[in-house]
Amino acid sequence: LDERSYAQCTSEAVARYKSLFLSGNRLLDLTGGIGVDSLFLKNSFKDVIAIEHNHDLHQIASYNIEKLEVRNLSRIKSDALTYLKECMSISDLIYIDPDRRSKFGRSVALEHLSPNVLELLPLLKKRTKQVYLKLSPLFDLKEVYRRFSNVQCIFLIAEKGEIKEVGVWLDFS
Repeated sequence: LDERSYAQCTSEAVARYKSLFLSGNRLLDLTGGIGVDSLFLKNSFKDVIAIEHNHDLHQIASYNIEKLEVRNLSRIKSDALTYLKECMSISDLIYIDPDRRSKFGRSVALEHLSPNVLELLPLLKKRTKQVYLKLSPLFDLKEVYRRFSNVQCIFLIAEKGEIKEVGVWLDFS
């Protein structure tokens, strides 16, 4: 497991908390990573599909799913853009935790995140009515409203007195 993936992964407590308010029949996690969020969100969804472009992370998480005998969580090695272009299925919710560590260094600018959420928006609107976007605790909340016209609500999720993420719920309905 590389340091970058470990630094960005969600803690067990935060992932468990999100499973209390994110629920439905089908979840598409476009940024599966090491799989912490997916493992907890599988308890709130009938079916979870996690996409991961990094081969090593995909292998580690797939191994864990097999060992834990998880039945309603499957992983696909692909990148978010390719998967959304090729797969026509509809999800109740799409979960995105974009990588904030890119060729630009650490960034909170949406256009520097991977995947580029702004680039994905037209495809997201075709595949779901609901998106949960996990952003850095440093993200400017005013920027959320400047960039997205469909903000349902914003979650400031903290653990032990420290904000861990800004969660943005987009509603395209």
